[in-house]
Amino acid sequence: MIAKGGPRSGPKQLAVYLMRMGRYDTGEPTELLELRSIWADAPNGTRERNAAKLIEAFHDWQTLAEATQQGRDGLYHAQISPAPQYAKRMTKEQWIRSADILEEKLGLQGQDRAIVWQAGKDGRPHLHIVWCRTDIDEMKLISDSYNYVAHEKASFQMEQEFGQDFVPGKHAKRDRRLQPEFPRAKMNEAEAQQAARLGMTKEQRIEQIAEIRKNSDDGLAFKNALEDAGYVLAKGDKRGFVLVDQQGEIFSLSKYLPDLKGKEYKAFMAPVDQATLPTVDEAKARQEQAAEKRKAQAPTEAKEQGTEASKFLPTQPPQTPEQPAPAPPEAEKPPTQAEAQKSYEESKFAKKPEAPEPEKPKAEDPETIKLRKVIADHQQLEARQLADRQAEELRRKEEELTKYNADKAKDFERTLANQARALRARQKEKRPGWKGVADDIKLKLKPALAAAKAEAQRVEREKLRQQQQEDRAKFLALLEETKKIELENLRNRHELERGDQAREHEEETGRLIREQQEAKRILAEMEAKRIHEELEKQKKQEEDFKKGPPPPGMGKG
Repeated sequence: MIAKGGPRSGPKQLAVYLMRMGRYDTGEPTELLELRSIWADAPNGTRERNAAKLIEAFHDWQTLAEATQQGRDGLYHAQISPAPQYAKRMTKEQWIRSADILEEKLGLQGQDRAIVWQAGKDGRPHLHIVWCRTDIDEMKLISDSYNYVAHEKASFQMEQEFGQDFVPGKHAKRDRRLQPEFPRAKMNEAEAQQAARLGMTKEQRIEQIAEIRKNSDDGLAFKNALEDAGYVLAKGDKRGFVLVDQQGEIFSLSKYLPDLKGKEYKAFMAPVDQATLPTVDEAKARQEQAAEKRKAQAPTEAKEQGTEASKFLPTQPPQTPEQPAPAPPEAEKPPTQAEAQKSYEESKFAKKPEAPEPEKPKAEDPETIKLRKVIADHQQLEARQLADRQAEELRRKEEELTKYNADKAKDFERTLANQARALRARQKEKRPGWKGVADDIKLKLKPALAAAKAEAQRVEREKLRQQQQEDRAKFLALLEETKKIELENLRNRHELERGDQAREHEEETGRLIREQQEAKRILAEMEAKRIHEELEKQKKQEEDFKKGPPPPGMGKG
């Protein structure tokens, strides 16, 4: 049983995605199992009506979040995915029970929610749950910190209740003594999608870039070698050096040089001045220009290569496919040697058919170029707006996590201080009555016993101090690791959003250009029809003129 999720916004996009409407339509069966909202009064209907209900409900939940001070992600979207052999046997009540378990572990009890069941494109049924994160009584967002731990605790309870196989996890479902290191995936979801688009896995690209670095003496030589291989070295916003390939995909250079770490990586790239490098947008524009140049040169190069190849080919008689010859008549004699030589000479100098020239790419008309530029300017603006919004979201998330970790660290320090005070108070305690007086007299009469007791107390305090230092280090490391994981998850989601936007922009560009071409075609047909009608009219007038006026009629006698 796998449970995962996180906070998000985008109510309309999420509602459409859950019901698989519009561009998400995959023919996959879906069902709205539960809607805990004022919009649930209307009965369930078609997928379009259910999607409309979810859009309204999610909009309300997002609006509540925007009225708080904490943030902008008013929805919590989670997914529960059992193994296929269990998912196909689960009842509706079990699906809803699994949502209740996850709701309890996340601290979202009683919040408005929507539960959507999907059959899965791969035949693996799964569940989507969306909660409203806003606590209406206090008008603040319910914290989503340590949600990975909550997911695994909920998953473990579901496996126990439903009798399913145990799936190990990284946090709550892991024995750290038996399994100190947890295996990490070679690629995250964004990297896997990127590899599928480009036809090259992350390992293959790492090998390629590592081979280029081995043949480079320093960072400048490495930069030049990367450009020869089709990459452009650019400066990223927060990732230092990045690579932009010929398709415009972006790669963080440090991730693709795993053998260079820390100071060694910085020393190797020190000769490259980041101020002289292009930005990511400039690198993409440079790659687009290079791609257009390659397209323009491709037909010329193909023609030149065909000419050069024919220049050095040996002259041979034309070959025809072998066919079984009919049996010669008895009177026919085989050709003599002279006749065979003459036939060969004739075929040798026969005119060969010329190879057809490759078609040249059609140049776009000025109107299409102008439209493409307008679309590109608008899409660049949208991309910048998305990048600014994501940067602000990341900054807010980092500030929120930093403040949360600082508060947790203060609480932990207070706990440690209380432990130390409790130990000192316990060491100073005396037995009541005459027994305490007797203990004091005994210690005064026996200084060695008093010294031994004082030493034992000092050792106990020192042991507690060392234990607290270890606990403090582990706790702070856990806070930082959790912060790092959540920020990385947010960055991955941002990268997916940018990829979705790029694909939408590409589809939009193609659609608008096709619509423009269709409109021009229709106008051209209308103009041709008008000209044809005028010519027909003019032709008819000319024929009437040639016939002359009709003869005069006979008057009345």
